[in-house]
Amino acid sequence: MTKSKKRNSVARNANLWDPRDRIHLLAWLDYCIRRGINFEASVVDHLQATTGKTFSWKQVKSKLNSTWKNWGHEDSKLSDIYSRGSSCLKSLLDKEREEIAEVIGHLEQSSAPYRLRNTPSHAAASPPPMASVITIPGPAPNISVPVRGISESQDQLPVELERDLGEKAKQLVEKDSKIMAQENRILSLETRLSSLSKDHDELQHCIRATGAHERDPDLLRKLQYENSILQQRLVVSQNIQKDTASIEGDDLGLTDAEIRRDLDVIERRIAEACSSLGNWESPVMDIQVQPEQFPYVESLLQKACGLKIHQLRQFSLDMDIQKLQLLQSIAAASVCISAFESGFPEFLAKDSLLDKYRELILTQGGIVALRNLDLLAHKSLISEHYFDLDIIMSKSKELASLLSNTLAPFLTPSSPVIGDSEVTDEDVLEPDFFAVVPAAESFPEVFARALRLKSKLFLSQKRYQFIFPQPGDEFSPETMKENGQSYDEYVERDKRNRVHGVPNNRQRVILCLFPSLYSYSLPAAGEGRATKTDAEDVVVNYQNFSLDSALSSTQQPSLVAKAIVLISK
Repeated sequence: MTKSKKRNSVARNANLWDPRDRIHLLAWLDYCIRRGINFEASVVDHLQATTGKTFSWKQVKSKLNSTWKNWGHEDSKLSDIYSRGSSCLKSLLDKEREEIAEVIGHLEQSSAPYRLRNTPSHAAASPPPMASVITIPGPAPNISVPVRGISESQDQLPVELERDLGEKAKQLVEKDSKIMAQENRILSLETRLSSLSKDHDELQHCIRATGAHERDPDLLRKLQYENSILQQRLVVSQNIQKDTASIEGDDLGLTDAEIRRDLDVIERRIAEACSSLGNWESPVMDIQVQPEQFPYVESLLQKACGLKIHQLRQFSLDMDIQKLQLLQSIAAASVCISAFESGFPEFLAKDSLLDKYRELILTQGGIVALRNLDLLAHKSLISEHYFDLDIIMSKSKELASLLSNTLAPFLTPSSPVIGDSEVTDEDVLEPDFFAVVPAAESFPEVFARALRLKSKLFLSQKRYQFIFPQPGDEFSPETMKENGQSYDEYVERDKRNRVHGVPNNRQRVILCLFPSLYSYSLPAAGEGRATKTDAEDVVVNYQNFSLDSALSSTQQPSLVAKAIVLISK
């Protein structure tokens, strides 16, 4: 008894429908409808031949009924599946329709080219004289077509006629394939039309609901709020798409013209801030620097003019340099070292949580994905208001205070200062009086602009370097500008000197007031995965104004902005 139950269970499981069986069933149904074959009489034998399973007509009918209930059109009825086939099943996947079409294609090919046979002598209904029979092989019963004008006694048709019949059969197969493709196209359009109709009904419902609540202020506020949120998301999505495209073309950072414009503003702000300190034309005297300030002050002098502190007074006397000009040079060196060449923003330093995220992205997505996401994240960061108002302004005030302490030894103690109790209202009204602004209040805007520019240059796949022409260097109009004079003015003066026979003596640099800027292009990010060492070359580098020896020795730098210098007359 147990063995009998087990055999029955195996038999039932063997006849269960799987997805491939359903494809064969629907393909045969479509084929029979198209060819006029008796589906009910042939489907059981066909499924046994193609699937290796024996299904009864009751099982086939039940499967077709359940298929129509699950996937049929809303505007169709159950009987349509026997007359229209799979075309009335709107919810079939495109992949399933392709599989059905592929099976039908195989069925069409199996029945072509036509095979020619003589009519058997024992046939029940013999054809008329002078006729032969064309038999189409296939899973269904043979379909015989009489061909007039050919002798029944012939054993073989002429080769030409057989070839012509083969061509005709091939053309029929191609036409059927085109018809099937059109039917699938129509079905796809019907599906889209049904979906659009549902969307239209839903939209009409929303319009009616809005009209019914048009005077409801709470609903209107809610709709306005949701609309604003959607608009913000749309803007963010569009910006991300635009920035991603810019990354691929290395256009996310600033152009050289934009960098020059920002540097010109910074240079003018330095000159204005130094002018506000007073004692513009006083000579440079011996200065006394506190021991704790000595290394920083000397590093600024070395960068600006290659001098030590004890050489400064004699140098200024020999070159007839005013204190204001020296202050400009020192302030420019301070901005370069403290702002551009610093590791700002320090809160994103190495071994932070950010590095952990970078390692994960590198492992999962590869080096290109890491570069793109890192650049987009920093673009978003520096675009936030709090980054500018809190982080940049706080850091700029700190750097301005440091520069104020640095410049203190260069300023005479007798300089009147705004807010000083010794300055009276009568003093302010004197036409020759110019109030002095403390350095700590004069330079925050200078450093803020420098930090903003440094942050924007994070997004460029380049490294930058400031160069201060040193006293005694030959003046080059291609890389330098004389203070207060443009390149065109210099060229015009040189041309005028040659016309009048004035010897054009090689002019020398006396002092650099603002350095030149050069850029080095980084190699493109590699494809695929990479090591952590490789990743450090493509993520945002906060030391973007520092060069390694490998980059500076293998690349020719590009001039971004010219230096502003004083030259000998």
